Amino acid sequence: MTEQKQSEPNGIVSPNSNHVNGNQHAMISAKTVAPAAGPPPLPQELSDMVPLREIIARLVQKSYEDLQNLIEVLPSKSDVERKHAIRDYGSHTRKQVVKALVLTRWARDSAVVQRCQDVRFFLQVQNGQFREASQRLYAIKEGFMGARSRQWDLLTAIDVLSTGKYLRLPKAIKEWFLPPTPPSPASALQTLQQMDHVLRLRLRAREIIPIEMSRYSVSSGRVTFTAPNLFRASFVTGGAEPSQIWYLLGLEFLIGAKDKTRVFERFPRKPQGFMRDQIINLVNQQLALGHDPGTRTGDAGVGAQEQEPHARRRRKGKVVTVDAPLVRAYNFLQMFALSYQLEILSYQASQLLSSLGWASHLRLEHSRDRRTLTASYWQRPRPPPPAGNPPWPASQSKIYGGTVTVSLESRAHQGRTALGKVLADLEDRTKSGHTRSDVTVRTRDTVDGLRLRVIWTPSRAWLGVEFAQDELQGEEFDVDPSDLDFERSVMRRVVGQHAGAVVGRWGAAMRRGPAGVVWREEEMKIAEAEGGTTELHLRFRPQELTVISLDGRSGAFVVREQGVLPSVSRSEKIAALVKQINDKPGTFVEAVCMTRFQILLEDLENNATVLRTHVTRTRLVRPQDMPAFGSSARLCLYISLASFPSHYLVLVLADQGLQYAMLKVALVNEDVAPDFRILECAWLDIRRITGQDPARDPGLRWSISQDALCDLYAFCRARVAHAELEQQLRDVKIASWPTFDSPSAGGSRLETLPLAPPLLQKEVPTIRIESSAFLGAMSSDASTMSADAWCAYIALRAINWTRLYGSVGAIVSVALRSEFFVPLADEKSTTGEYAGVRVKLDSKTGVINFHLENVHGAILAFLRAWEGVSKAVSVAREVRTMSQEPRYTGVQLLSFTLSSVSLLYQNSFALTISSHGATSLGFSYHGTPGRRNPHEEGVDHYSRVFEESGPRKLIEILRDTLPLLLEFDQLDVSAQMRWSLREAGWVRAVYGQEPHALDYRLLPNSRILVVDGAVHLFNSAGKVLFTQHPIVDLMRESSEKFSGVYKVIDGLPNLLLDVTRSVAKERVGISESGNRKMPDVIPLDAGLICHQDAVRDVVRLMHEGMLKLLDKEDKGKAKEKS
Repeated sequence: MTEQKQSEPNGIVSPNSNHVNGNQHAMISAKTVAPAAGPPPLPQELSDMVPLREIIARLVQKSYEDLQNLIEVLPSKSDVERKHAIRDYGSHTRKQVVKALVLTRWARDSAVVQRCQDVRFFLQVQNGQFREASQRLYAIKEGFMGARSRQWDLLTAIDVLSTGKYLRLPKAIKEWFLPPTPPSPASALQTLQQMDHVLRLRLRAREIIPIEMSRYSVSSGRVTFTAPNLFRASFVTGGAEPSQIWYLLGLEFLIGAKDKTRVFERFPRKPQGFMRDQIINLVNQQLALGHDPGTRTGDAGVGAQEQEPHARRRRKGKVVTVDAPLVRAYNFLQMFALSYQLEILSYQASQLLSSLGWASHLRLEHSRDRRTLTASYWQRPRPPPPAGNPPWPASQSKIYGGTVTVSLESRAHQGRTALGKVLADLEDRTKSGHTRSDVTVRTRDTVDGLRLRVIWTPSRAWLGVEFAQDELQGEEFDVDPSDLDFERSVMRRVVGQHAGAVVGRWGAAMRRGPAGVVWREEEMKIAEAEGGTTELHLRFRPQELTVISLDGRSGAFVVREQGVLPSVSRSEKIAALVKQINDKPGTFVEAVCMTRFQILLEDLENNATVLRTHVTRTRLVRPQDMPAFGSSARLCLYISLASFPSHYLVLVLADQGLQYAMLKVALVNEDVAPDFRILECAWLDIRRITGQDPARDPGLRWSISQDALCDLYAFCRARVAHAELEQQLRDVKIASWPTFDSPSAGGSRLETLPLAPPLLQKEVPTIRIESSAFLGAMSSDASTMSADAWCAYIALRAINWTRLYGSVGAIVSVALRSEFFVPLADEKSTTGEYAGVRVKLDSKTGVINFHLENVHGAILAFLRAWEGVSKAVSVAREVRTMSQEPRYTGVQLLSFTLSSVSLLYQNSFALTISSHGATSLGFSYHGTPGRRNPHEEGVDHYSRVFEESGPRKLIEILRDTLPLLLEFDQLDVSAQMRWSLREAGWVRAVYGQEPHALDYRLLPNSRILVVDGAVHLFNSAGKVLFTQHPIVDLMRESSEKFSGVYKVIDGLPNLLLDVTRSVAKERVGISESGNRKMPDVIPLDAGLICHQDAVRDVVRLMHEGMLKLLDKEDKGKAKEKS
C-alpha cells in the first residue's frame, strides 16, 4: 500500500508527491481513500487594527486620571473657576464616551471586515509569489542563452599553428594595443609651418573672403578670422587645392557686458560642450554645401552662359558664378552672433521683470521667429472712462510711455560703403581668375548685411505733458555688442531722454505764471545728474535741496531730498506730493508750490512755539473774508495774542513772500469748527518793526527768526493794548492823543520798557491826557486835591508786552508840582499797591508811576488807585500843614508812603491811615511797645469821620476825645459800670442792674457834654436842642424811646453840683499857680459841660458819685423789702 502524500496549505502538493507541474492532484492508491479535508485557514492580518478592549481601557484610564487632577486643583480655585473646570471636564469626557459608543456599535461588523482584510492579504501574498516565479523563470531563460558553446574557429587555429601569428584581427585592435609612434616636436613644427604656407597661399590667391572677415591671422596650421563686434572663428583645410573643404575648429563671440558674471555664465563667449559641437556641425555643413569634386570652380557658370543664344550673350556679356564657402560661413556666423546678442538682451529683459522690479511697469513681446523684441515701458492703468461709458477692453486697459523695439534686420547695400563695394568686387574678380571687364563675377552666396537695430517710439502725452511732433522725436541706434546691457544701454538711454523731456517741460512751466513769482532763479533750476538723467532741483528752504525726477522703471515722479533732517511730518508731505503729481499730473505746479508753503508753514509754526500761545494753521475766518489777505495768499498761520482772545497775528504765505497782518475778529457761530468774521485787518511792516529787510536778505523772504517773531508778536500786543486803552478812555469820555516822541510828565520821562529793542519802542505810541480831564472823571469826595497840585499832562503807555507769557499792562505817569510834594521818609516808601495797581514815586522829581498789571479795565483801576494815592498825598500834606500851626501842638508826620500815612495826633498816640482801595485806620502808641491806644475801640466810627470830613476833622476829634477815653480806660470795669464808644465823640457809661446811663458827648470847641442817658437830646426835626453857646439851657425831657431802656438818675442834679464844686476847688489851685487858665464847667439840670482839660476829673468824680448813688439806691430797696 502506498502511503498517502500530505499536501501543503493553499493547494500546493508536497515535494514527495507524484505530480507533473505541481498543479495536479497526487495520485493515491485506490484502496486507500483519505477523509475529506476543509479549506485551509486564511492567514490573519492585524496591521493597522486596534482591539476595542484597549481603546475602552485607555478611555477609562484617561478619564480617571483627569478626574484625579481635577480633584487636586479645585480647592485652589475660586467658585467661578471651579464651575468652569467641572463643566470642561464633563464636556470633554462626554465627547470621548460618545466616540467609544460609536466604535462599539461599529465593532459588531468587525468579523466580516476582518475576513475581507484576510482575503485581501492572502491574494496579495499569492500575487507576489506568482511575480517572483515568473522573474526566476525569465532569469533561467537568459542564462541558457549565454551557456551555449560557440563553434570552433578552425581557420584561426590553423593560422596560429602554421605561421605563429594571428592575421585576421582588425587594424583598430592592433592600433589600440600598439599606439603609433608620436611625431617629434621638430617634425610637428615643420608640418604646421608647411600648413601655414598652404593657408596663406590659398587665402591670398584663390579663396574669396568677405571684406567683413578681412582681418585674419594664420598660425599653428589654422586661420583665425575676426569679424568686429560679431565673432572670432578658427578654420582649417586639408590642402591648397580648391577642392579641399574648410572646417570650423573654434568660435568666440565678441560680446561684452558690465555684469559679466551673470551674463557669461548663461551665455559664454566661447561656446562649450554640446553647443560648440552643434555650431561646428552647422557651420561645416554650410562650408560643404558647394563642394563638388568633379567640377572646378566657375565651370557651372561658364556652361550656363554658353547655352544662351549668341545675340543675348553679346548683349549681356559673360557671367561667371563661383563658390565662396567662407561667405556662407560668415553669413551663418553673423546671423548666429546677432541672434546670440538678441537672446542675451531678451534674457536681460526677462531678468528685469523677474528680479529687478520692472514686472509691473514693463511688457515684453517676441516675434514668432524671435528676431524682434518689443519692450513697452512705463506701463500703468488707463484712467477710467467718463461716467456712462463702458469700461476699457482688456487690450486697452493699459497705457505706456513708449516702446523700444530691438530687431534683427538687413542693412541697405549690405551695410558696405562705396570703398567696401569696390574692394569686394576686386576680391571676387582677382581670386576667381576672371579679370576682364566683360566678365561679371558672381559668388554663389552673397554677404547678408545684418544689424541689431533699436527703434524708440515715445508717447506724445505723458504725465500731463503733450509734446508736438518736433519736440520729442524717436531715435534709432545699433546695439553696442561690447556693452550688452538691456537696462543700461537700451532702456536707460531712451527712458532718460523721455524723462528729461517731461521734467524739462514741467520745469519751464514752473517759471511761468504765479509759480514764477514763488520760485526765484536761485531756488529752482533744471540740472543733469551723473547718470545723464534730467532733474528738477528745488529749494524749499535755502539750506536744503529737493530733487524731482522721473523713475526710470515706472515713469512716475520721485522725490528725494538732500540736507534735510528726517521727520515724520516732512516725509508725509513729500509722500502726499508724490501721490498727487502722479495721480493728477496736471496739478504739478500747484502741488509743488503748496508743498513748499506747507513746509514753510510748519517751520513758522515751530518757531511760534516759543510764544507759548494758541497757534493754528486751520482756516479761522469765513471763506468770504479770505480776500482780505490778498489774491496771492496761499496759507495762513494764526497766532492768538495772549490776553486778547479776539486778536490774532497772522503770518500770510503769499506768492511774493511772507507777509504779516493783525486781525480783530468776532465769532459768527459756535459749531464744531467755528467761523470768525474779520472786524479789522491791518498789515504790518516787518522792516520798521524788527529792522529786517526781506528784499535785501533772500533768506528772510519765507522765514522769520524767533527773535523777530517775538518782537512782532510783542508789537501786536502793544498796539492792541494801546487801542484798548484808547477805547477805555473814550468810554469814560476822556480826551487823549497819541504821541511818538519821548513822553514826559512834568519833565520826567516814562520808565524805559525792559527787554524791548529801541526800534520797537519807537513804534509803540504814548497816550497823552490832560490831568484836568482825569480829575473831572474822579468822584468829588475823593478828589481831595485841586488840579493845581498836578502837572498839566498825564502820560499813559502799555507795558509788559515784551513779556510773551504774561498779560499786558499799562503805566501811567503823573507828576506833582513841587509846592505840593511831600518828601518821603525813606526809599522803601517809594512803592505802594492799590487794588492790584503798583505805584512808584520818584522821590527826586515827584513823578508817580502807576503800574497796571492788566490792560483790561486799566483806566478804571487807575482812577481807583489815583484816588487812593491822591488821598494819601492830601492827608500827608494836611498833616504837615497842621504840624506847623501852634494850635495843633503835638501833631507830627511820622512817615508817608504812597499807600499809608503815619502821624502823631497827641504826644505819643499814633494814627496810620492806609488807602488800599478802601481807607483803613490803625491806632497805636508810639515809643512804648505793648501800650494800648484807647481809640482802637472806635476804628469804624473814626473811619466814617475821615471819609466824611477829612483828616483835619478826624485829628481834632481824636485830640478832643483822647482825655475822655484815657480816663475811662483807667477806670475799673465791674458789674456796676460798663462803658462803650457809641460814636466818634460819644461815650456811654451804663451803671447798675436797672440800667442808668451817662452820656459823654463831644461838643465844638473841645468841650464835653455829660448828660443823663435817659434825656432825649434831639427834637423831631433831628436837630440838637442846644447851640454852641457856652451857657445852654437844657430842658429835661423824658422820651418814650428812652424811658423803656434807661431810667432817670435820681439825685443827678445834686451830683452834678458837687462835681462842679469839686472840680472848681481843684482848678483854683492850678489857676493861682498860674500854670493855665481855669476851664469853664457849667452845670445843667440833667448834665454839665466841661472843657477837655477837666474831663478826666469830671469823669472820675462822676463815676465815684454814681457808684454812691447806686449803693444808696440798693440799700433803700433792700430796706423796703425788709
